[in-house]
Order: sequence, then C-alpha cells, then structure tokens
Amino acid sequence: MNITNLKQNIMKKILIAIASLIISGCSDYDNVGEEYNMLMVCNDVRVTSHQITTDVGVITTLDHFDVKPIGYCDWVSCARDYSYVDVRVAENKSTEDRECFVEVYNDRYNLRDTFLVHQSGVFVPSNGGNGGGSGGGSVTNTTKRRCAARTKKGTRCKRTAAKGSIYCWQHKK
Repeated sequence: MNITNLKQNIMKKILIAIASLIISGCSDYDNVGEEYNMLMVCNDVRVTSHQITTDVGVITTLDHFDVKPIGYCDWVSCARDYSYVDVRVAENKSTEDRECFVEVYNDRYNLRDTFLVHQSGVFVPSNGGNGGGSGGGSVTNTTKRRCAARTKKGTRCKRTAAKGSIYCWQHKK
C-alpha cells in the first residue's frame, strides 16, 4: 500500500467519523427540541350570567392542539381557532355561580394546560327589585349569596357574602 492510498483511507475514516458525529449530534438536537415544545393558556374566563362568546389566548410552539371541558359542563362549548380558544357560555338563569375547567392539550407531546370558566349567577336585589312603592305585603325577597372565594384546600368558601360584595367578611379585600 502506498502513501497516497494510506492517506485516502485515513481521510475516509475521518470523514466517516465526522459524518457520524454530525448525524448523532443532529438526532440529539432533535430530542432536545422536543423538550422545549410549549402549550400555555393565557387567562381564565369570568363572565356574568348572560350568554357570551369570548376568546382565550393560547401560547404554543405547536401547530395543533385540542380543547375540551372537563367533566359535565353542558353550558360551556369550546372550539380551537389557531392560537385562541373560542368559549361560548350559555345564559345562567340560576342565582348560583357555576364553574367549569377546560383542558387545552396535545397528546403527541403530552402537553396540557387548563383554564377556568366562572359564570356568576343571576343577581337578585334584596328589595325584590320593585324600587319602592306601597309594598303592602309582608313578604320580602332576599337572596343570600355564597362567598366566591376559594379556601386553601381549593373548595369554595361556605360563608354568606357580605352585603354589596361577592366575598364574606373574611375574604373581603
């Protein structure tokens, strides 16, 4: 074997080694890239008792995600719209507030985030809404509203809201 052939063999081996490093380096880079995929919801939804449609922003590096209410929330419907979630909330005819968690997810990368849809109940004034007048009757139409705050355990406070507020005396800010 002459020196020229020896140099060529060494060069081939060096090129193969460099190509292997580049290829294995690229595959490691691809795996690292997957770790940095992101799916994050920007805000919760808090609405009055009226029917409403609103958008929730989603920050993502992905080109696809899905959305669904968690549990039985037939009063909330959601649809994906590029980097937003269109949230449609039906009218709340009850005096009770209601809440529904909505999940935004991508199963391929196992990414998930949630947002809360909170809808207030119908407000009933304590004077019955008649604005005064002769009255004449002894029946009073008073509605006690439950405090809207959350406890440390995540459950809703059981106290009655203070007059003119949605919070009880302890949670009033």
